[in-house]
Amino acid sequence: MTGLPVIDHLVGELAKSAGLRIALEVAPGSAGEEVAAAGRALGVALAERLRANGASGAASLLVGA
Repeated sequence: MTGLPVIDHLVGELAKSAGLRIALEVAPGSAGEEVAAAGRALGVALAERLRANGASGAASLLVGA
């Protein structure tokens, strides 16, 4: 959990729709720093899989309100 409810929710929705188990922790900081750290961590973790043979290399997610 990042401690930022909106990021925790979005990461949870991503995990659910993609069938992933995601554990994400970020060091305490300002909200902007925490969001940036979470984005970097997810990008690093998913980059190899999105570049793999047979992967589309992109994804989209629609999260309902």
